[in-house]
Amino acid sequence: MRLHRTGVKHFHHPAVGDLSLDFEAMELPADTGLTMTVYSAAPGSASADALKLLASWSATVGQAGTNDQGPGTVMAPGPQISDR
Repeated sequence: MRLHRTGVKHFHHPAVGDLSLDFEAMELPADTGLTMTVYSAAPGSASADALKLLASWSATVGQAGTNDQGPGTVMAPGPQISDR
């Protein structure tokens, strides 16, 4: 019995545009009903470049100390990624 599914999923991110990501969905046998889905971009693709750009923004925020303000800090949510 094969417990995973693979394919390509297309997303639109408001800051970096369209993303085409490979995915693999794996059911977790220890927890009935739970599925872990892993997304990745093909190396050298426009989607990979977009993900690197998003990651660099996240790293910049973390380095600036924005995430280390202590208890009670409210951070604004990031942009929502829409699934097309």
